Amino acid sequence: MLRFFIVLTSLMLSFQMNAESNCDFKTSEFLNELKNPKNINFINIKIPKSGKYMRNSFKILTSKGDVIPSDLKKKFKANLTVNYNFGECKYLAKIRQSGDRKDHIKFLNGGKLLQSLDVKLDKGNILRATHFKLLIPETRNGKNEILASLILKNSGFIAPETFEVSTLINGTKSIMIFQENAKKELLERNFKREGAIFEGDETLLWSFKKYDKFFLEPLALSRLVNGNWFLKGPSSQIISLSAYSKVQSMYLTYAATLQDQPQGTWGVKLEPNKESLDNFVKFDLMLLAMNGSHGLRPHNRKFYYNSITSEFIPIYYDGDVDFIDLKNNHMGHQSRDIIQNLLSRSFNFNWSSQINEIVDFKDLKIEFIKRVNIPENDAAEFFNLAIKVYKSNLVKIEELITSSSRVKDKKKIKNKINSYTEFQKENQVSQLLVSDVKIDNEKFVLDYFNGNSKVIDEKEMKDIISNNLHGKERVTLIQSKSLEIDTNFFSREISEFSGKIAASPGIKISIDKSNKSISFTQSQSKDWVLIDSADLNNWKIRFIGLEKNDNEKFFSKQRFNQFGLTGCLTIYRSTFKNVSFEINNGECEDSLNILNSKGNIDSIYIKNAFADALDVDFSEINASIIDISYALNDCFDLSDGKYNFESVKLNECGDKGLSVGEQSTLNLEKILIYNSNIGIASKDSSETVIDRATVENVEFCLAAYNKKQEFFGSLIKIKNIECKNYFKRSKLDNFSKIEEINSNYNNENIFEKNNYQIQSEKNLVKFIRYDEKLEAEKVINTSINHYYKYGIIPF
Repeated sequence: MLRFFIVLTSLMLSFQMNAESNCDFKTSEFLNELKNPKNINFINIKIPKSGKYMRNSFKILTSKGDVIPSDLKKKFKANLTVNYNFGECKYLAKIRQSGDRKDHIKFLNGGKLLQSLDVKLDKGNILRATHFKLLIPETRNGKNEILASLILKNSGFIAPETFEVSTLINGTKSIMIFQENAKKELLERNFKREGAIFEGDETLLWSFKKYDKFFLEPLALSRLVNGNWFLKGPSSQIISLSAYSKVQSMYLTYAATLQDQPQGTWGVKLEPNKESLDNFVKFDLMLLAMNGSHGLRPHNRKFYYNSITSEFIPIYYDGDVDFIDLKNNHMGHQSRDIIQNLLSRSFNFNWSSQINEIVDFKDLKIEFIKRVNIPENDAAEFFNLAIKVYKSNLVKIEELITSSSRVKDKKKIKNKINSYTEFQKENQVSQLLVSDVKIDNEKFVLDYFNGNSKVIDEKEMKDIISNNLHGKERVTLIQSKSLEIDTNFFSREISEFSGKIAASPGIKISIDKSNKSISFTQSQSKDWVLIDSADLNNWKIRFIGLEKNDNEKFFSKQRFNQFGLTGCLTIYRSTFKNVSFEINNGECEDSLNILNSKGNIDSIYIKNAFADALDVDFSEINASIIDISYALNDCFDLSDGKYNFESVKLNECGDKGLSVGEQSTLNLEKILIYNSNIGIASKDSSETVIDRATVENVEFCLAAYNKKQEFFGSLIKIKNIECKNYFKRSKLDNFSKIEEINSNYNNENIFEKNNYQIQSEKNLVKFIRYDEKLEAEKVINTSINHYYKYGIIPF
C-alpha cells in the first residue's frame, strides 16, 4: 500500500496545542520562575469522592502486617491546584496510596490522616514532572533525600527532581517531599534520550504472604519499568529485550550467590564495559558515604540502558540516606559487603583528587536552599554540616579500600539457571520460565524451559517483561539469546581527535590527516556513522549518502534504529572547535544529529534530507553558518539546550524551517527561510530571540505553542521580521507569546483555498498518530500530486 506523510500544519497544531493545564497566567512569561520550586507556595489536592477514599485509607490502616496490600492501592480522581507566587494552575489528576510499608500512612495530631501519594496529572506538569510522589518526609529521611539527589545529579548520575513542598490534601496541611517518578521526563531532565528503564522486581517479596519476608529473594529478578516504551515500535522492542536479557543475567548471578550465602550479600556485580564499571563503583561508594546502602540492595536498584553505548547507568531512588559519621554508624555489614564486592573489581579513580571536583558545592548549596521549606540560615547550616560529614566519610572509605588487599573474584557460578529452577521447585513457587523469545511477523514466539512454545502479541510480551505476568499466570523471561543485537559494525579509536568511530558495515571511511578531513560514504541507504567522545578541532567532516530513487519509498516504523540512533551521522558526547560539516542525501530520521555535545562550529551545509536535516539535542552549540536546502520534514530542530548562531539559511522545508523546543534557549542574529509550512516555531518552554528574520512562501510565518505535557508555553522575540507570501502570519496558543519590534508583512496570497485537496479527515484519509507525525494509509483523489510546500509530502 502506498504510504506517505501528511504534514498539514494547521491540522497538526490542532492536536498539539492542548497539552497544558488551565493556568491563570501566560506561562511563557514565567519560564524561569516555573523552574524554581521555591516559587511554589503550596499544592492543594481535593478528592471528590472523599468518602470512598477515606474508607480505603482505613482499610489500609487496619489490614494485617506492616506491608500495604496492593489491592488497596486504588486510584481516585482528584482536583489539584498549584499556587505560585504569580498565579495558579489547576490540574485534573489521579492519585493512589504510595509506598510498600505502613510508615507511608499515619494520623497527625488532631486525628487528621496523612498519606504518601502517587500522583499522575492528566494535563500539565510541575517542574516538568507529570508523574510524581508526595511523600511523608520521615519515609525518606527528610532533607537528607533532597541533598543526596542533588549531589548525585550534579555528579553526572540520573537522579529525580526532589524538594519539600507545603500541601493541603483533603483539608490536611503538611510538608511533603515531592519526587518525580522514573519516567521519560526524568531521563530527559538528566540529558538522556527516552529508553529502557529496569528495576528489581519486588513482587515476590511483598505479595506471597505464606513466605517470610525476603525468603523468595533468590527468585526475585528484574522488570522493565516503562513498558509503554516497549510498545512504541520494533526498535524499542529489540533494545528492551536485548537489555532485559543482560539485566536478568546479572540478577541470576546475585540470586545464585544469595543461595550460597543465606545471610545475604549486597550490591549486584554488574559487568558492563570499562567506562561503566568506573561509574558504577563511583555511584556505589558515593551512596555508601551517605549511609545509603539501602539503595544498593538489588530489589531497590534502578538502571537506565543507554542503547547508543550499550551500557547501563544507575538511577538513584530511595537510598534511605542519612548524613551521619560512618564511625558512629560502625560501618554496617551491608557497607562492608559492598566494599568487599568492589575490591574484587578493577577500577581507575582516586577519591582524594576527585572529592572537590565532583560537585561545585557553592552552586549545590544554592540549589539545596531552593528545595527545602525552612529558613535560609537553617538550610545553610544543615547543608554545611552534611557536606562536611559526606567528605569525611569519602576519605574513610578510601582509607579502608587502600588498607584492604584486593580480593580475587570468586569463581563464576556454574549453572546459575539450574540453581534458580531448583530453588523454585524446592519451594513450590508457581511460575513458568521462558528460555528464549523470537520475533516473527510482529508476533513473539516464546520457548519455555518445559519444552512448550507459545505465540503472543506485543502487549502480552510487555506484560511479561514489565510485570512477570501473562494473564493471571506468573511468567518470567530468563534470557533471550535470539534477540541479542547484531554488533557487526565497524569500530575504531581515532587518535587524531581522541575519540572513536562506529559505523555500519557498508560505510566507506576516508581520512586525510594532513588536511584534517574525514569523509563517510554510504553503500546502502540505511548506513550510519557514530562519532563518540571526540575532541574535534579544525576538522572538516563530510557524509555522502545515496541519491534517492524516485520509486523508492522512505518509511521507518520508528525514528531510531536498534542502537537508538536517529542520524545518518551522529556526533555524541563530543566537543567542537572550528569544525565544518557537509551532508548530502541523508536517508535517516536526521541527516545530522548532534547529541550531548558542546563547542564552536564554523559551518553546517546539508542538502537533500529525506526527513529532518539537522537535529541538535542536549547540547550547547555556537555556530557561524547553517545552510540547509531540501528536507522532506523539518530543516533545523533544536531541543533541550543552549544555542547561539550567527547566520541561518533554510530552503524547501517540508514542515518547519526552524523548530526550537523542549526548554531550549536560542539567540540568533540572522535567518532566511524560503518555502516551508512554518517558518519559525518555538514550542514547549523554549525562548527564541532573533535579531533579523526574512521568511517567504510559508503557511505560517511564526508559531509559538505548547505541545508536550511536561512543558509550558513558549516565547519568540524578534527585533526585525519581514514575511512575504504567507497563509497566516502566526499560530499562537493561550500560553505562549510572540514579541515583534519591527515587522513587515507582505502577502500576495499565493495560498488559495482550492490548492488544499484535504477537505475532511473523515472522508479523505485515515490518520495514524506516532511520534510527531501523522501517517496516511488511504488517499482519495489527486492530493498526492501537490507539491509538499502546500501541505503534502509525497513518497
